[in-house]
Amino acid sequence: MDSRIKFTTSPTNENISAATNRAMSLATGEIVALLDHDDLLHPAALGEIALCYSNNPNVDIVYSDDDKINLENKRYAPQFKPGWSPILLLSFMYMSHLFTFRRNLFDKVGGFRLGFEGCQDFDLALRMSEIARTVERIPQVLYHWRAAEGSTALSADTKPEAFARGQRAVQEAFDRRGIKAKVAQPSFAKAARLGIFEPIFPDDGPKVTIIIPTRDKVELLRRCVDSIRLTKYKNYDILIVDNESSEPETLTYLANCDAEILRIASPETGFSFSHLINAGVAAAAGEYVLLLNNDTEVISPGWLSQMVGYAQMEQVGAVGARLMYEDSRLQHGGITHGLHEGMAGHSFKLLANYDHGYMSLAKVSRETAGVTAACMLTPRHLFIRMGGLDANNFNVAYNDVDYCYRLVDAGYFCVQCASAELYHYEGKTRGFSDNPLEELAMRKKYSARVDKWYNPNLSLKNEQFEVARHHLHVPSDETPRVLFVSHNLNHEGAPNSLFELSNGLKTIQAVDPVVISPYDGPLKDRYGAAGIPVHITRTPLTDWPAEEAWNAEIKRMAQSFLYAGIQVVVANTADSFWAVEVARVANLPCIWIIRESEPWQTYFSHFPTHISNAAYNAFDYPYKTVFVARSTMDAWRPLDSRHSFSLIRNGLDTEKLVQSFEGLDRNKCREMMGVADDVCVFTCVGTISSRKGQIDLIEAYTALNPELARRAAIFLVGDRPGDYSSQLHNIIRDLPEELSSRIHVIPETPAARSYLVGSDVFVCSSRVESYPRVTLEAMAAGLPLISTGVWGIREQVRKDYNAFLYEPGDTGALATHMKNMINEPEMRTLFASRSKPVFQSLPDFAFMRDSYRVIISEAVGTR
Repeated sequence: MDSRIKFTTSPTNENISAATNRAMSLATGEIVALLDHDDLLHPAALGEIALCYSNNPNVDIVYSDDDKINLENKRYAPQFKPGWSPILLLSFMYMSHLFTFRRNLFDKVGGFRLGFEGCQDFDLALRMSEIARTVERIPQVLYHWRAAEGSTALSADTKPEAFARGQRAVQEAFDRRGIKAKVAQPSFAKAARLGIFEPIFPDDGPKVTIIIPTRDKVELLRRCVDSIRLTKYKNYDILIVDNESSEPETLTYLANCDAEILRIASPETGFSFSHLINAGVAAAAGEYVLLLNNDTEVISPGWLSQMVGYAQMEQVGAVGARLMYEDSRLQHGGITHGLHEGMAGHSFKLLANYDHGYMSLAKVSRETAGVTAACMLTPRHLFIRMGGLDANNFNVAYNDVDYCYRLVDAGYFCVQCASAELYHYEGKTRGFSDNPLEELAMRKKYSARVDKWYNPNLSLKNEQFEVARHHLHVPSDETPRVLFVSHNLNHEGAPNSLFELSNGLKTIQAVDPVVISPYDGPLKDRYGAAGIPVHITRTPLTDWPAEEAWNAEIKRMAQSFLYAGIQVVVANTADSFWAVEVARVANLPCIWIIRESEPWQTYFSHFPTHISNAAYNAFDYPYKTVFVARSTMDAWRPLDSRHSFSLIRNGLDTEKLVQSFEGLDRNKCREMMGVADDVCVFTCVGTISSRKGQIDLIEAYTALNPELARRAAIFLVGDRPGDYSSQLHNIIRDLPEELSSRIHVIPETPAARSYLVGSDVFVCSSRVESYPRVTLEAMAAGLPLISTGVWGIREQVRKDYNAFLYEPGDTGALATHMKNMINEPEMRTLFASRSKPVFQSLPDFAFMRDSYRVIISEAVGTR
C-alpha cells in the first residue's frame, strides 16, 4: 500500500459522521478533501485544489464542479455551479463535490456533528462558511460521483431520513445567525423528492414603501394595487408616482385611491423611469423601498414577507421576485450577464412553470448578478447612498441592472427570491424598444464584466443555463498557425470582413495567419501590407471534378495543409465547404463562417451530387460553425447536427470608422459627386447584382412625381460587368434624359465612403443579406436608411427609428419612403442623428475579434 494512505479501524460499526471524524485524526495535511469510497477524482483534482489555495492565502473553502459516473465508467450529468453563494447554500448543498477546506476550520467548528448523517457535509458547510474568510469555486469537473443502486447520485430518496436532517441543519443555521425564519421543504421539492429547503419569514418587520410609477392605463394600475391587498406582510404603504396622467378614468381612480400620490413631471428630455423612481424614493417613508411596475400582479400572499426576510440578511443589497408571464412561463428569474452578446438578460426566461431549471436554480432563492426593478426591494438609505438609478445614462433601460452591478461592486449581494411570485405583463406600459444610447452606455460600462454566479461552462446562447459545447483552452506560448480560406479577394463584404478579422487577430498576436484564395484581387495587396502571406491556389471546386478526382484533390490539399504546419482552418462563406472537407481529411480543427442567407435546401443544388453531398456532410465536422446573423443561423438550424452553431456578428472598429467618416468633408464629397446642396441624394453601395436588387431603386425613383424626382439623385456604387448590370444600364438608357441624368452608376471603387458622406439617405434594396457590412458603414456615416427588412438587417437597424423598412421588390413602398425622406428634411435629420448611436450600440470589432480568438484557441486544443 502507498505510504501516503493511512487507515484506522473502529471497534464498533460507526456512522459516517463518527467514522470521518475518526479518520480526520490521521490527517496531517493543511487542506482536507472529502471523497466517498466509490467515487473518483479527476487526475488533476488535487493539483487544481492546491493551486487555488496557494494562489489565494485567505481562502478557507474551495469547491469544484462535478459529474456522475455509472458502473460502466460513462460520465454524465455535469453540475456547473455558481460562484460562492451563501443564500443559495441555505436552500441545498449546492457545493456537493469536490468539497475541500482548511483543517483548522474543521477543528474550529468541532468537525461533523452526529445526528446529521446523510447530510453531514451540508451541515458542515453551513457551519464552516459562517466563519470562513473566503470561499472559492473552481469551474472544472474535478469529481466523478458514482451512480450505483442505492446511491443518492441516482435518487436523493434513497435516504429519506436525510431530508429531515437537512431541514434541521438549515433551521439551526438561521437560528445561529439570529434570523427569524421557519425552514420548510417546498412542495415542488417534496413532489420531486429533492433535498431542497426554504425559510418562511415572519409577516412583520421594518416598514416598506411600495413605489409604483404610472401614467394612465388605469386598468393595469387598479389590478396591481388590488392584488397588493393579498399581501400578508403588515408594515407597508403604497406610494403611486403619477407621471402626468391625463385620462379622466385614471384621474378619478387616483383621487379616490387610499395610496399616497406623488405627481412628477417628466424632464425636458422625455420619459425617464429613473427620474420617477428617484423622486419616489426621496419621498418614501419606509426603511425599505419596493420598486414595482404597474403592470404586475401579486400571486403569492407571502411575497413581501419573503423579500423582506432576505433583504435583512447580511450584505444583501437588493432582492428581486420570480416574475411570470400571463401563461405562467417565467419572465424573470434573476439577471445573467453576458447574454445577448455581452449584455444582460433574464435568467430562465420562458421556462415552463413546472420546470425547476438547471440544478433547480429557477425554483430556489439564490444570489444573482442583478434583479429587475419591475419588482425590487432595497434599503432606502442604501439606494440614496448609491446615488439611486442613473438618470443620465439609463433613463429607461438597464437602470436596474446598473444599480445592481454597482451594489455588487460595493460588496453587496443581489438575491432572487423564488418564493415571491408575481405576474408581469411585460411591455404593456412602455413597450419593448430600448434606446440605443442606453445600450451603448451599458456596453461601454460593462462589456468586460464577468458574472461570478454564472458558470463559464454554461452557454450564453440563451437564458436556459444549457451546458456549453466548448473545449477547455490550455494556455500556450505558441502562436497557432491558422489558415484563412477566402472565396475571393475582391472589395466585397465577406472578403473584407475576413481580412479585418485575420489582421486583427494577428495584431494581438493571437494567430500566425496564412491566407489562400482561388482568385486574385485587390485585397491581396492589403494582406501583403499587413504582413500576411497570401497564396492563390487551385481548389477542388475549380473544375467540378468527378468523384474520384474530387477525393484525390481533397487529399492533395490536406497534405499541403499539413506540410504548411497549419493548426486550425477558418473557412469563410458557405462556398468554402471544400476547405472543411480538407480539414477533416487532414484531421485539423476547423471553424466555418457562413454569411449567406439563401435557403440551405437549395444552396448547393447546382453542384454534382457527390459535391453537394460533401457540402452537406461538412456540417458534421467543424468545431464551430459561425453565423453573422441570428436569423440566418436559425434558418440553417436543421443542419446543426453537432450543436456547433454559434453567433458572432460582424463587428467594425466603431471609433475608427466613425472618425474616418468625420475626416471626410461633406461639401467636397458632394462636389466630387456633382450634386447641388438642395438635392436629396439616395445612395446604394454594393455589387450590382440581382441579389441586391438595385433596379428596384430605379423603378421607385421613376415612380416619383416629376417635382420630387427633380429634387433627388440616385447613386449606385459598385458596378461590375454582368447580365444584371447590362439590364440595369439598358433600363437607365431608356429613361427620359431628365431622369437618367440623375441616376449615376459608379464602378467598384475604394472611395465608396466618400459617396456615403456626400449622401442624404442610404438605400439597401437587397433580396437576400445576412448581416451586411455596408449597412453598418452607412449608420457609422450618420445616414438615415431605407432598407428591405431581410434577415440580419432587422438585427442592425431600428425600424421607424433610424430606418424605414419595406418588403423586397415592393417598389411602391420604397417610393413612398423616398417621398417622405425628400419632403420631410426634419425627419430625415432626426433619423440621421440616431444612426450613429444605433451602430455604436452593436457588438464592435473588439468583441468580434475576441470571440474568434477564444474559439480558435479552443479549437487548437481539440487536436
